[in-house]
Amino acid sequence: MGSAIVDTSADTSAERPGAALLLGAVLLLAALLRLGAFALFAETTTARGDEVYYVAQARALVEHATYPGALRPPGESALIALVFLLFGESLVAARLVQVVVSLLTIALVFDVTRRRLGSRAAVAAGLLCALDPTLLHYAHLLWSENLYGLLLVATVWCLERFDRLGATRWLVGACVSLGLAALTRETAFYFAPVGAVWLWAGRSGSRATRLRPALLFVLVTCATVAPWVVRNSLTYGAFVSLSTNRWRMIAQGNVSTELVPRLRARSGEDFAYRGHRRPIDRERIARGLAVDAILARQPWWLLEKIRQSTRKLIVTKSQLARYVKRRWLAPRVVPVARVLVSVERMALALIVASGVAGLWLAGAPALQTLLAALIATHWAIYVLAFAHNRFLVPLLPLLAIVAGPLLTRWPPWRGARSWQLAGAATSLLALGALVVAG
Repeated sequence: MGSAIVDTSADTSAERPGAALLLGAVLLLAALLRLGAFALFAETTTARGDEVYYVAQARALVEHATYPGALRPPGESALIALVFLLFGESLVAARLVQVVVSLLTIALVFDVTRRRLGSRAAVAAGLLCALDPTLLHYAHLLWSENLYGLLLVATVWCLERFDRLGATRWLVGACVSLGLAALTRETAFYFAPVGAVWLWAGRSGSRATRLRPALLFVLVTCATVAPWVVRNSLTYGAFVSLSTNRWRMIAQGNVSTELVPRLRARSGEDFAYRGHRRPIDRERIARGLAVDAILARQPWWLLEKIRQSTRKLIVTKSQLARYVKRRWLAPRVVPVARVLVSVERMALALIVASGVAGLWLAGAPALQTLLAALIATHWAIYVLAFAHNRFLVPLLPLLAIVAGPLLTRWPPWRGARSWQLAGAATSLLALGALVVAG
């Protein structure tokens, strides 16, 4: 895993002009599809679902230079607020910037894959991201998934460069990217110790030499999020990390009955997200409910949650399906949207299955281990707390990196060792069983 290891063909100057042309072609196709989807499907002047929250917070940042509360970290709203400052309060402009974010993600996926797995694999990975209906639809939504996905891929991109080149600036870049990802969605923060272990275990040299980048990774990531944590703690008069919504998500994923009425009954007051002190009280109440529910479901709680959460990640209706069901799309595009929903399921199955297999078979051990650790961290949190299809969206570009090489060689397992084949087969069978069960 250390910088001395070269997993596949090295990046050479002779390859770069051709690679740039290939990347340009992939990005052009992705841009045309995303602009077409924007023109066809986007509710350009109406905020839907979580968009309402992010846009309201962005308006507060622009008008009052303040971010109300800490229900969610400020990353997505800060991006929308920046667009509002530059172009006026235009949802159209904000959606088009989201498209640019999506294209940047594809460019980084292409570059990481090319450097470790070659140009053919990079084109396949880029096309998976460019053509996938889920990523296509999210490209113009003002939700956090798009930005979060970019920041996760940027973290991998920087760590891959540090692994090859050993330059500290790339490690710092990875820390800042991960910190910004945590400021967009708190889940990313819990990868910091896991990433530190990856850095420590995969490098050669003395214990001090290996420990230095691991500690730096944790410390700089913490420093990136520290101002927000201090702000929250001062606001509420008690320690608050990145959001006041952590235990509510854990309770929502573990309490069998409707959560909000139970929380309202416990608190004896309206459960609306207002005020300063009350979010702390809600966290305390939700923590009690979650712990009670987890203890009551022993000893089979973990096995049941693994089945339940994995199935929800993959089977829960997508946002495109939700838009169709709630009639948030113009009637003229509903027939097209319904067709895309069917295609979306097949595309999701392709990326997830080939990505899971690619974590074993892609041919880039250091990169595979990093991606597996990042994905497993997210999955473990979703098992503990709450899972939904939209939580899988930021992980699809990561899966595409290792899915690409499997789609460009035949047979896909060519050159793999028996233990890798066994691992891939076992993972796919387990995943299939979890999805089908229940």
